Amino acid sequence: MAIINTADLERLQQQLRRFARVGLAQLPTPLEPLPRLTAHLGEPRVWVKREDCTGLGFGGNKLRKLDTCCAKPSTRVPIPWCRAGWCSRTASARWQPPRPSWVCLHLAVYHGRVEPPSPAYESSGNALLNRLFGATLHAVPWLGDRNQAIDRLADELRSRGRRPYVVPYGVSNALGAVGYVSALLEIATQCATLSFTPRAIVHCSGSGSTQAGLAVGAASVLPDTDVVGIDIDAEPERVATDVRKYAVAAAEMLDVAVRRGACRGGRGSRRSSLWPRSRSHH
Repeated sequence: MAIINTADLERLQQQLRRFARVGLAQLPTPLEPLPRLTAHLGEPRVWVKREDCTGLGFGGNKLRKLDTCCAKPSTRVPIPWCRAGWCSRTASARWQPPRPSWVCLHLAVYHGRVEPPSPAYESSGNALLNRLFGATLHAVPWLGDRNQAIDRLADELRSRGRRPYVVPYGVSNALGAVGYVSALLEIATQCATLSFTPRAIVHCSGSGSTQAGLAVGAASVLPDTDVVGIDIDAEPERVATDVRKYAVAAAEMLDVAVRRGACRGGRGSRRSSLWPRSRSHH
């Protein structure tokens, strides 16, 4: 595979510097080998990007996106689905110096998408953490649209004279995808130091912007690397559509030259094909 071009890395770094970050995440996260899994599989060599080491609120990949999305001035932040760990990351961000400018945090807690929680749910896990971090929880029904209840909650807050800044489900929008391009830049930089180019980057894909950010970053600095998303929502058409949408928008924001691509794959997976315009993928 082609050697990673350090000039491409610096160019992408300069493009990312145009976007402010709050400073929530501890970056870069490590890239570590998994020798026993590699030995068990026989090949290929397997590495893990330790996004659990981003720090705040037990870490996770969403902190990268929150770091960029929450850099905008705001006074209130309603966000979705209390059961999701990234909501706790956002709630904990209220207390992390340098503190974001919001005053209150509102979480939309969806009911009906999965089986009802046990009685212990309210006093354990993310629900408990969200309350300890001072969030206000709002129970809302799951209607199939991930952001509908969040938007309604924002409208309700506006009617009370509040000024909400909405963080979408999964921190997934174009700006969230821009934030996650930094993960791909770190991977490419770390791989260059280790003198190898990854054949593929495999990850979970649900709300879409994580894969979109990885695909845009790969188009810029790892054009020979496949970005493979494993659908965790059993909604392949919706996930593929969202990945394309966020990737194209993020590429425009970063002024990255990529062409519209297709996300394709079998059951439970999809493969991004967002590549530089000067390159054909076969």
